[in-house]
Amino acid sequence: KIQWKNTVLEPTDLVAGRYALGAAFSAQNLAFENDRLLLALDVVYEPLVDALSVRGGLEYTLFFFSLRAGAVWRPEMPWAFTFGAGVKALSLRLDMALVQNREIHVEGAGDTLVLSVALLF
Repeated sequence: KIQWKNTVLEPTDLVAGRYALGAAFSAQNLAFENDRLLLALDVVYEPLVDALSVRGGLEYTLFFFSLRAGAVWRPEMPWAFTFGAGVKALSLRLDMALVQNREIHVEGAGDTLVLSVALLF
């Protein structure tokens, strides 16, 4: 619960709890030296809104380049997928992902392309 102070009504809002159970598996040096495969799966339940989801994904990394794919399943909703790629070069990180929107059905809400750049120092 969040209790707001210094407002006209001082309302109390409920915050949805989230319970997750997951597992991951990682393997290295599969096809090449210095490659890595990561598989992950989790189940998430939010009791306040009675929402259940199952999420899974995989990432394959070879030296400085990574490819990713993932999926989310929710009851009575179509599957949602995501695809991405990343590059690491010295202290620079570039990442791109396409995330499908399957939940918000209003004009202008669609799939999202996420681009990120990080400089580590």
